[in-house]
Amino acid sequence: MKKPGYKLIVIEPRYDHTKVITASMVITDHATMPNLTLLQSAVDGYIERVPMKQMWNKRPAQIWCNEEGLIRGLAPNKTFYILTGIKLFGPVAIVQRQSKEGSLT
Repeated sequence: MKKPGYKLIVIEPRYDHTKVITASMVITDHATMPNLTLLQSAVDGYIERVPMKQMWNKRPAQIWCNEEGLIRGLAPNKTFYILTGIKLFGPVAIVQRQSKEGSLT
């Protein structure tokens, strides 16, 4: 039986010259909740938790963004906006706990 852990999903805004959105999504597994340093690295700066109950792929999630994304002039994350309807700037980190079988809970 697989021990429960966490998934860290990072969505970065990426655009090509035709303004077509290409999602850059990186998913990594972690035995414990990702720490402050890892989350700050994922969003390229100070972190801020999006203060609402979030669901990702129909499962509870914690969503973290760059606290200074707007004032630092980071690109809007249109991929994340299309998927959730939430406007954020720069990379977005999503943390979900996995079930015992390894799927996300």
